Amino acid sequence: MQVRIEDMSSRMLAWATACAIGFTYGEMEGEEGSLVVQLPSGPLRFIRAKRMAPILNHGRWAPESDWQQAGMVVDMLGVSPRRVSESGDEQWAASVICKQNGIEKRFEMRGANATQAICRAAVLAKIGSSVEVPPGVAMALNLQAASRTDGNVINLHDRHPRPGHSASADA
Repeated sequence: MQVRIEDMSSRMLAWATACAIGFTYGEMEGEEGSLVVQLPSGPLRFIRAKRMAPILNHGRWAPESDWQQAGMVVDMLGVSPRRVSESGDEQWAASVICKQNGIEKRFEMRGANATQAICRAAVLAKIGSSVEVPPGVAMALNLQAASRTDGNVINLHDRHPRPGHSASADA
């Protein structure tokens, strides 16, 4: 299943960012339905867990909302965020320059905030304008296809309850 970058947020964007910067990911043994990434220094960070205890023990991977983790992406790829304003609507943009086939290219994406724009730019530069989501990852993130947009690209909506609607660890 292909997902466009501009349709990504929350855990989907966290997973795609981890892929873009070369982190390994998978399900943690004994934590069915979990999705974790392994940082280069070795520790595991959860994108999703059914229980809160593993998240408390290992931490969460959420560069789209955590400045320390987004800073890691900035440092690794040289992403540059900036504030942009169009027709009074303030957003963030982030750009990164990467070599593809020996030619330097500039990639830019926008987001509702700086960390989201940073992650989207990293994914665009390293993976492309859409990301192939393996079935196991889609299941772990509890995503459902909402509507087809162009060809095989699908807009996804997260089925998880919003904060305040559930006591689960799926925030």
